[in-house]
Amino acid sequence: RNGVQLFDGQTAAPISNSQSHAFEVYDAIRDRFGNLWFTGSGGILKLSPKGLLEKIGPTGGLSHRIVHTAFADREDNLWFGTEGGLNKLSPGPFLVYDESHGLKDNIVRTLFEDENGVIWAGTRTGVSTLKDGSFVKIIDNRKLTHENVYAIAKDPDGDMLIGTLHGMTAFNPKTNSYRKYTQANGLPLDNVVVIFVDSARQVWLGGTGLFRKL
Repeated sequence: RNGVQLFDGQTAAPISNSQSHAFEVYDAIRDRFGNLWFTGSGGILKLSPKGLLEKIGPTGGLSHRIVHTAFADREDNLWFGTEGGLNKLSPGPFLVYDESHGLKDNIVRTLFEDENGVIWAGTRTGVSTLKDGSFVKIIDNRKLTHENVYAIAKDPDGDMLIGTLHGMTAFNPKTNSYRKYTQANGLPLDNVVVIFVDSARQVWLGGTGLFRKL
């Protein structure tokens, strides 16, 4: 909640800029130009390689000041999941996708792009999938462990892993099959808010603790 801090490997120091004060950071990414993008409770902070800091909010075209997540797709477009819909930033102004366009819910907490260029958006009421600018139905949200989605990733076996506060669902797009994982059948935790696949193709789950999926 103290804004953005830079870590040099030994110590962390806050950025000396009033725009970053009282900015609670939720996510961060680096684009291909070396810019750092921080999302949080006050919109977006963009830090250039030269150290210039820019704050972006609703007055700059963002659909909501609360931004949960950021993501760069294969075409270097930037996507932001806000509490006012899904925002796409490419050359030009923000392009906003919300419930009026078919988004399940305007609160978007996580984003993922699959090998087909489909953007998977985890919302408060399920997963929406966006292909070539239009929402398409891929997944049956009624078959998830819970509709409030916090994390999406793809495991080495090709399953889409969908994390919620009530367990995780593995969805196989090829077979259209679903497997639910909760503490009742061996999952170490029910609140899966982070799913990460490392370079060794191991799947890590984060929530109340950190666990590796075997």
